[in-house]
Amino acid sequence: MAASPKPDITALMSSGNEVTLAMQRGIRDAIVRHKRANLPVVVWKENRIVKISADEALAEMDAADLAEQTDPGQGNATGTTLNA
Repeated sequence: MAASPKPDITALMSSGNEVTLAMQRGIRDAIVRHKRANLPVVVWKENRIVKISADEALAEMDAADLAEQTDPGQGNATGTTLNA
């Protein structure tokens, strides 16, 4: 079998969509791991670092996803930067 061609990294990075989706999946996976371990998630909220529950972090991600679907380009409507 022939090896599949490698993706053009420059094209992937410039489009942003694949990169953004991969990062969102990674963040969601990390939050789920925090939930399973019963650990808080550390986020940047209202200009400070705070700990929130994994359930709250998932709810905020879902709200941001919904906002993005209804108004593309809106970004994270919750005002929270999730860093699990």
